[in-house]
Amino acid sequence: MNEFYTRVDYCEMNFRPLSGNGGAKSDRGKTYIKFGPPDSIDRDTDNQDKVVESWTYNKSQRKFVFIDKDGTGKFTFVNGQ
Repeated sequence: MNEFYTRVDYCEMNFRPLSGNGGAKSDRGKTYIKFGPPDSIDRDTDNQDKVVESWTYNKSQRKFVFIDKDGTGKFTFVNGQ
């Protein structure tokens, strides 16, 4: 239970968009709470200059891709493997 609330607190501090809505309820927050910290995070821009963030989990061989469509820090889930 302690680990769960530690992850929730981390999400609230690190994944909150400019609008101020809860970071733990965001797509990145939900992923972080469920799977923990990713082994690697890659940030880049797509061909429309939108920020794209890819999270890789080596042990479970999962990858999650999030995009900030409107530049407000609200990343939405777009793809997962």
